[in-house]
Amino acid sequence: MTDFKNRVKEIQEKVKTQGIIMNRVPDSTRQEFIKFSKDEFCDDRGLCFKYVWDQFKIWKLFFENIDMKLDKIIDNTQPSSIKVEENSENSIRLLSGRELKGGNKDEETK
Repeated sequence: MTDFKNRVKEIQEKVKTQGIIMNRVPDSTRQEFIKFSKDEFCDDRGLCFKYVWDQFKIWKLFFENIDMKLDKIIDNTQPSSIKVEENSENSIRLLSGRELKGGNKDEETK
């Protein structure tokens, strides 16, 4: 039981001094975060976390907008939605149902 109490006190001291505890984080990621916070934020992990979180939100918005823009570009590059059907050699039927009739190739134009 004393081991448990000692562990609780240890965790409380860690929280007081460092302000954040990272559990279930890969060791390499944790070490990278700690090094980044030491180098850029004078070991203030709370401020470092806030910076990382703010950057994440900005990039998330950026990529969501990129996806919407790419979708619009893809939609605009698709073949035209107007379909022209050829019913016979001399007529073309439009989507509206209107039929364009042409003359024979052998006929003279006036």
